[in-house]
Amino acid sequence: ATLGGMGLTGHLLEVTFRMERVPSRWIWQRVVRVDSYERLVEELRNCSQDWPFTVAWSDLLARGAKRGRGILILGRWAEPNEAPDRPPAARRRFELPFDLPGFALNPLAVSWFNRVHFFRNKGSEGPVDPAAFFYPLDAVRGWNRAYGTRGFTQYQFVVPRQGGDAAAKRLVDLAVDAGGTPYLTVIKDFGSEGPGLLSFPRPGLTVALDLPWRGAATQTLVDRLNEALIDVGGRIYLAKDAHSRAEHFRAMEPRLPEWNRVRRLWDPEARLQSALGRRLLESVT
Repeated sequence: ATLGGMGLTGHLLEVTFRMERVPSRWIWQRVVRVDSYERLVEELRNCSQDWPFTVAWSDLLARGAKRGRGILILGRWAEPNEAPDRPPAARRRFELPFDLPGFALNPLAVSWFNRVHFFRNKGSEGPVDPAAFFYPLDAVRGWNRAYGTRGFTQYQFVVPRQGGDAAAKRLVDLAVDAGGTPYLTVIKDFGSEGPGLLSFPRPGLTVALDLPWRGAATQTLVDRLNEALIDVGGRIYLAKDAHSRAEHFRAMEPRLPEWNRVRRLWDPEARLQSALGRRLLESVT
């Protein structure tokens, strides 16, 4: 299907959507336990050639050479002969009925949870419900209540492939060594950059860190992470950002002048605004 419309610059924009028939309503999933960060990243990248859906969970609180070990989760649409005859069953979900106290997710507790999660995933393969594959946290209703009333902030970044895998490792080490205590760490291998002027993906590693909210200390940590990210040519994911400073964002985003030029062209009176835009983008008035 082809859709035509006016682009931001006033030219005709043609967007092509490609639809593919899936062979079944199930996902064929493979789970692999990997004992080091370096191997986890290597396997993630290698497997992406044959598995269209790839993601890795990483244990950043493990000590020494074990830091960054993790679970590799691979998926593809199951072939008809691999899929069960029955449709995916409705998921039974446990509900967390109250907010956990702030001390519940301390470094020791998170470290032990990570250890149990790592060793109980010995490796498996088989068909799974797409909802369970794509939205694993939704197995628990109100899972966010586990973070307590203070909540958390997520910091997601991408390091370009030319920056090297070691650059991403330095950033996650910084987050841990500075006391960030990531509750959850997810790593993916990105493909090509999108056509949007502020599109986030680019070829390289992206890491999402769930960090406990600690007021000024969290702001200081984000500042340090952004400064390190600028040095390796990376950028942040705006949809999950709440703490980056304008000067940091401008330093990591060379496409910003063109974005602001288009803003001034189409919205000279700055009627379209957001809290994020006021924090990070230059004034157009």
